[in-house]
Amino acid sequence: MNERYERFSGVFVPREVLLDEQLSATAKLLFAIIQSLDNDKGCFASNEYLGGMLGISESAVRQSLLALEQGQYINRIMDSDGNRSIKTCVTSSFRADPRQKTVAPPLYRDWETIGRAHG
Repeated sequence: MNERYERFSGVFVPREVLLDEQLSATAKLLFAIIQSLDNDKGCFASNEYLGGMLGISESAVRQSLLALEQGQYINRIMDSDGNRSIKTCVTSSFRADPRQKTVAPPLYRDWETIGRAHG
C-alpha cells in the first residue's frame, strides 16, 4: 500500500451515484472518495492526489469531476485566494456524516465469543 494513502479507510458509493448510467465507473468511485474526504469545508484533495488513488491521470480526474458536477453530485468552489474545494451533495441513500468513524460489525466486536464459536 502506498504510504500516502495509509490513513484512508474506505468508501461508500450511494445508490443514486452507483445506478447513474451517465457516470463512468471511475466517476462513481471518485465521488465516493471525495465524499469520504469531504469535511465541513469541503474536500481539498488535488487532482494529482485523487488520480494517484485511482491510478488515473489528472485529465481523467478533471473529466470525471465535470461529469459529477453536471450530474449535480458535487459543487466545486473557489475561495478568494484561488483555493478549490469540492463539496458533495447529500443523496437520499447516504445521509450519515461521511466522516463518521467506522466500527466493526457486532459479530466481530467480541473476539472471545468468536474464538469459542470457531475454536
